[in-house]
Amino acid sequence: EFVAEEARTAVRLVKQIGSRFIILLISWHLAADLIDVLEQEEMLSPAWQILASETMHNFASSFKRGFMYFQPSAEGEKFSDVQNLWSLLAPQDIHGLDHVR
Repeated sequence: EFVAEEARTAVRLVKQIGSRFIILLISWHLAADLIDVLEQEEMLSPAWQILASETMHNFASSFKRGFMYFQPSAEGEKFSDVQNLWSLLAPQDIHGLDHVR
C-alpha cells in the first residue's frame, strides 16, 4: 500500500542528501503514486537527474529532460555508455540517508 506522506518524507530526505543524481528502483504498483509525489516536490525537472528501472517505462515519455530509465535486459545504443559509467561506481558513491546534511 502506498502512503503518500511516507513517500513525501523519504523524498524530502533524499533532497537533503545534496546530490541531484538519483537512482530510482521501485515496484510497478507504487510507481504512479510516487510520480505524483516527485512532481509535487519539483524533482521531475531538468535540475534533477533520475535514472530509474523499467518500472517507469509507462511514464517516461511525459517526463522532462533529466529523467531516464533503463531496461536491464536490453542493450540499446547507449548500453556501453551506461555499462562504463556503472563500472566506475563504487559502493561509497551511492549515498543513502546516512549522508543527510
